[in-house]
Order: sequence, then C-alpha cells, then structure tokens
Amino acid sequence: MEEATGTPKEDFHDYYKAKYLSRDVVVGKRWYRVPGSTTDLNTLQMTNYLEKVKADAATEFGIMLPLPEDRNYQTFISEYRIR
Repeated sequence: MEEATGTPKEDFHDYYKAKYLSRDVVVGKRWYRVPGSTTDLNTLQMTNYLEKVKADAATEFGIMLPLPEDRNYQTFISEYRIR
C-alpha cells in the first residue's frame, strides 16, 4: 500500500487502528476516543481486523491484499519482506 499510494506503512497502520480498533472511554465526565492495539488481538480478532483492512484497501485504494490463507500469500510475503 505504501508503494502504491506514497503513504508510509506506519501511517496506514495508525489509520487502520484508528478506524477499526478505537473505542470511546469516559475519564471523569469527559469522553475520549482511544486507539486499540493489534498486539492485544487474539487470532479470531486479528483475522477479522485483517479482513476489514483488506476490504477497505480494495474499496478505498483499489489495492488487493492477500490474507494468510490465500494461495499466493507466501509469495507476497517473500516479495515485500526485503523492502
């Protein structure tokens, strides 16, 4: 996604955490929106998160991302690991 859009991968990571993992909390009498973390997700939650990211990347940016269970996932990982 970084290569296709020019947006740094760290910014995409923060963007998707804010979009799909944020939650509202009350501190005192004030509401705040706080980001979640992918490190706190279990396997099912991470799978759901990645499916949302994949769908959004396709819809919003025209980028098709593979999921781990996809046939060409290892090829994708091998290609982008060195970048």
